[in-house]
Amino acid sequence: MRKEKTKVKERKKQFNRGITLIALVITIVVLLILAAVSIATLTGENGILTRAGDSKTQTEIGEEEEAIRIAYNGVMADNLGDGVTAGQLQTELQSNGYSATATGENPIVVTFGAPSNRVYEIDASGNIAESKPPVTLDQAKADSILDETTDTKVQIGDKIIKVPAGFKVADDSGATIDEGIVITDAPDGEVGNEFVWVPVEYEKNEDGTDNFDEVFVRRAGYSHQNPQDMTNYGEANAEGKNVEIDGTETGVAESSTTVQEAVDMYASVKRNEGFYIGRYEAGTNNKRKNGDGIEDRVVVQKGANVYNYVGWSNNDDMSVDTGGAVQLARNFDTANGYETVTSTLCYGVQWDVALAWIEKEYTGFSQNSSGMGWHSGVSGNEDHQTGIDLKDGDTVKNMTKKIYDLAGNVMEWTMESYNTLHRVRRGGNDSSTGTGNPASDRNSNYPSRASNGDFGFRVTLFLNS
Repeated sequence: MRKEKTKVKERKKQFNRGITLIALVITIVVLLILAAVSIATLTGENGILTRAGDSKTQTEIGEEEEAIRIAYNGVMADNLGDGVTAGQLQTELQSNGYSATATGENPIVVTFGAPSNRVYEIDASGNIAESKPPVTLDQAKADSILDETTDTKVQIGDKIIKVPAGFKVADDSGATIDEGIVITDAPDGEVGNEFVWVPVEYEKNEDGTDNFDEVFVRRAGYSHQNPQDMTNYGEANAEGKNVEIDGTETGVAESSTTVQEAVDMYASVKRNEGFYIGRYEAGTNNKRKNGDGIEDRVVVQKGANVYNYVGWSNNDDMSVDTGGAVQLARNFDTANGYETVTSTLCYGVQWDVALAWIEKEYTGFSQNSSGMGWHSGVSGNEDHQTGIDLKDGDTVKNMTKKIYDLAGNVMEWTMESYNTLHRVRRGGNDSSTGTGNPASDRNSNYPSRASNGDFGFRVTLFLNS
């Protein structure tokens, strides 16, 4: 009996020890869970410490924005409401005790010194927004689109360019601005519309003056290597008017929509020091033929059929700008859901500036583009065959600065006008020579002329901000 009692006691001791170990393990597990929860509560994405840090950052941003607002309103009051310059805003901020610099024009960019180093943009209406830091070119080539709603600043050498919302930098883009920065609206591995950044660099003086009107100007074209100057013409509607911007004759016909579009385009190019031009001529999935309307969808893609047999508009009244290439180009941004750029038919000044940029590397290209386009008259030009389908970007050697076929496939309608009757076409085509119709060639026709397969167009984009 005594032995049985002893055994029972031993079993109870063992059982108690077992319960104690289990309880200890459970206690440790519970403590670890509580510790993890506590750490997450303190340091997680929405943790107390993170929220405290965010709150501190937002407070600092609020204080800096208020400092800019006070300085901006102070300068505006001193100027009796007549605008604010970057230099005036910087002086006011520094006199108020802030380490900050201000540069640019609409928007003015304000950069605070250390430890903040934050950057803000102020538009012409005085609206203030924190500016995201630029990304590298490699980051801008990421597989996904950079940003669906806002432009992305990309640092390229000592320059910064904006990639519009809904775009990324293409994988085959150049590594420098002079090589040609290509953007696409399709993720990696997919076919999208492509555009190339054309830089427009001009000098800005401390007194606020600049030489933009000497840089962003139309130039004489060439025919048979002889100057063919239409730049003094532009009286394009029945009243003999053309759009004038800051005293510059644009050669653009005045119409219900063209005036504001031209003014906005000039302002954007000056503000951003460049614009985007279609890498390819306007194309379509369908092979075009004489008599086709403008129902085909426009693409700016390699391998597409050239969008030819198209007039400038559907009316020979020079003040009418509906139908034809002008309408297709203007509808391109909406058709593709672009939110931060405006699409237009290429302006004559944009064509000329693009050629001037290309000439830095391809000397003589404007006057003689033999061998760099679809030219039937070039001896030994193996690219051209009778009756060949015109395809965008079909031959790499016809590419300059990542832009294809400025010397062909087709002459391209532009926003330029010639006298009171004609719209201007630029560039070479597939049934001429590189000297007879080089890349800079100017020619003209009635706006509704659409029966020629050698007539096409090119879309450009300018940034809205």
